[in-house]
Amino acid sequence: ASLDRWFASAGTTPILAAGSTDDSEDDRFVVAAFVPVRKTFDAKLMIAPRRPARVGEVLELCAKHGLSVSLRSKMDREADVYVLDTIGELNYAYRFAQAAHVGGSLNGTGHNVIEPLEWGIPVSYGPIRGHFATMQESCERAGVGTRTWSVSQLAVHWLGVLNSAESRQEIAEECTRMLKQHRGALEATLSEIRELIEEREAGR
Repeated sequence: ASLDRWFASAGTTPILAAGSTDDSEDDRFVVAAFVPVRKTFDAKLMIAPRRPARVGEVLELCAKHGLSVSLRSKMDREADVYVLDTIGELNYAYRFAQAAHVGGSLNGTGHNVIEPLEWGIPVSYGPIRGHFATMQESCERAGVGTRTWSVSQLAVHWLGVLNSAESRQEIAEECTRMLKQHRGALEATLSEIRELIEEREAGR
């Protein structure tokens, strides 16, 4: 409920999310993409650093670009950038966004791309697939995932999402279909594993 109140200060202004940013390069990447976006489209940015200890770095970066900041821990009022400096709230926070960029894909091993899809929003990430290659490729085939190699590519992606309500609706529907298929395949695999275990136990 407190997240609802916090984001309510943004009103109807769309929010772009950057979740689980691993390091300062991740932060610079998303902020550099957000700055030109907001010059042509009224939008806000939410940054959720993976480690709250890095919040100070995010604040310095935003100040450098002249961006005002709202901290979740202080329930600050409306600002250009909403910084989620708490733990365990990112999944729910995605519901307020129009699109999500998942960190850890510039230098790290990537992060989970499923959480944004559960809220029907497109997901983007950097060039390094890390541990999530299969899921990212599935997202791209379904048209709900975008791999970005540069700041300009992320900015173009975000503008495309913001400028097309029809596209957002199509993506939301595709997210639902994709997750249903993914869970169906997972359940089938688990079922096969259970059968194998039962057969082995019966053969003892």
